Amino acid sequence: MQLTKRLLESALEGEITDHLGYDKHDSAGKDGGNSRNGKRSKTVLTDVGPVEISVPRDRAGSFEPRIVKKRQKRLTGVDEMGISLAAKGLTTGEVQAPGGSLWRRGRLPELWPLLHPAAGVGCRPDSLVDAPGSMTGMSAYVISEVEVLDEELADAYRTLAEASIRRYGGRYIVRGAVPEAVEGIWPSSQRVVVVEFPDADRAKEWYASPEYAEALEIRKAALERRLLLVEGVSE
Repeated sequence: MQLTKRLLESALEGEITDHLGYDKHDSAGKDGGNSRNGKRSKTVLTDVGPVEISVPRDRAGSFEPRIVKKRQKRLTGVDEMGISLAAKGLTTGEVQAPGGSLWRRGRLPELWPLLHPAAGVGCRPDSLVDAPGSMTGMSAYVISEVEVLDEELADAYRTLAEASIRRYGGRYIVRGAVPEAVEGIWPSSQRVVVVEFPDADRAKEWYASPEYAEALEIRKAALERRLLLVEGVSE
């Protein structure tokens, strides 16, 4: 649990550094307008159990954490983040180090998709547009791990999303299924959605399309999700 706590707090420090534009204790923050304003304690439910973390604040109250959003109580995939960070070449000390060391070493932007599982692989939050280019001729799959927050809004989202998916050549392979955990633990409140597109380019066009934009606005209040884009194998 300490690794999870330190990983989250390090990422949060990186986020507020990005928001303010200077590192902690940097002289640039003196008399420069907005600045750090202590921390608040928050407990989130993770794969390894409840973890208490310290979330930094700013004086203007404009800082909006993204790895652990305001009012977010559940966070999954943190163990996988640590493994992925190690695979990226970080030492155990770097992964565990508090105080935003990932940011100061210039690694956080590179590791953004790992620290922010709500984003697709290889992209910034809420965007598949910058994901790596596709290999032509391969089907691509958009995989969502979903937790519904508002059933009525979720129904409205599904209706809009389905129409936009069809417009870009996509089709549902799995829709809202509650998986059976064969290994590990799967939260009972989470569902799985899999959509197949002709290729990754079409999937990214769909995500960035005006047709899907309306659904995406509703999604923010309707459900929490982790969204991934993967390509199938070539024949």
